[in-house]
Amino acid sequence: IECGSWTGHSALWFSHRVGRVVSMDVDTRSADEVRAANPTMPVVFLEGSSTEVRNAKGIADWAACYGRVMVVLDSDHHADHVAEEIRLYGPLVTPGCYLVVEDGIAEWMPEEDYEGPLQAIERELADNPAWRRNIDIEQLSPISMHPAGWWEKL
Repeated sequence: IECGSWTGHSALWFSHRVGRVVSMDVDTRSADEVRAANPTMPVVFLEGSSTEVRNAKGIADWAACYGRVMVVLDSDHHADHVAEEIRLYGPLVTPGCYLVVEDGIAEWMPEEDYEGPLQAIERELADNPAWRRNIDIEQLSPISMHPAGWWEKL
């Protein structure tokens, strides 16, 4: 499950590695080029807000059809939005799989002046016994856009 499709390239990359992908964004038109070039890719692009409960419910119903579920959060990077995505999609992650919170680096970007993904991680995941931060995976890419972003479901 991917929240934040943007151009669709990450969904395509995921589909080559794990098969089925559902990707949601408020505007999926930018993924049209990827869809046109890869008409058989196993990706479902859904248009809408990832924090709208009916959309999350539809994705949960889709995820229930599959044995293993991973979630990548890469849409609106404001802390409240990311925290809500963690609450909505975190329960869908199967034990041993990952919730990846992208772009925690936004906190250090001079053009960004808001609480971002790292604050949501601190609120929702850091002391949550259902999750373990996987520093080993994070260290595979020591210069990263997603510090503290890899969380394994226990």
